Amino acid sequence: SLISFVVFGGIDAYHWEYHQTAVMLATTVFSVYTTLPFIFFLMREQMLSDAKLARENTELSQELRESQEEAVRDALTGCYNRLQLQKSFDAFSALAFDVDHFKSVNDTKGHLEGDNVLKKIARTVHDEIDRRHVFIRYGGDEFILLALHYDLETMAAFCEELRRKLEVVLAGVTMSFGVSTWHGDKDRLRALIDRADRALYVSK
Repeated sequence: SLISFVVFGGIDAYHWEYHQTAVMLATTVFSVYTTLPFIFFLMREQMLSDAKLARENTELSQELRESQEEAVRDALTGCYNRLQLQKSFDAFSALAFDVDHFKSVNDTKGHLEGDNVLKKIARTVHDEIDRRHVFIRYGGDEFILLALHYDLETMAAFCEELRRKLEVVLAGVTMSFGVSTWHGDKDRLRALIDRADRALYVSK
C-alpha cells in the first residue's frame, strides 16, 4: 500500500508539474506575441524620429550654407562683396572696372535700368571666368576681378577681351578698366587694388 501511495503520488505530482509548465509556456508565448506589436511600434517611432532629425540637420546645413553665401556675395549681381578682399591670396593680378557716367544712366533711364546694366556686366564676367578668378562688386558700379597666376600681360589681354564683349552686351554704355599685378612678398593687397584703381581713372 505504501509503495502504491508513493507511486501514484509521484505520478500525480508529475502531472501537476507538467500542467503548470504547460501553462507557464503558453503564458510566455502569449506574452511574446502580445509584446511584438508594441516593440515594432517603438522601432517605427524611433526610425521616424531619426528620419526627422536627419531632415532637420540637412535643412540646417542648407540654411547655414545659404547664410554664409549671403554674407560674402552681393545680392544684386552674385559677385563676392568687398569683405572677400580681407582674405590672403598667392601671386595674382587685379582688374578694376566701372561704368562710365553711371549716374547719368540712372538719371536718364531709371534705377531699374541701372540695375539691369550691373546684372548684364555680372553675367558677362561670370561667363568668362573660372576657379582662378575672384569676382567682387567693390561698391556701386565698380568691380574688382582678381586673377590667380595671371601676370600683367596676361591680365591686360584678358581685360581687352572682356571689354570687347561688354561693349556688345551693353550696347552704348561704356566702361573703363585698370590693371595691376602683384609685386611680390612686400606688396600688399590694398596697394594692388589702389594701383588698379588709379589705372582705371587714368583710362577715363
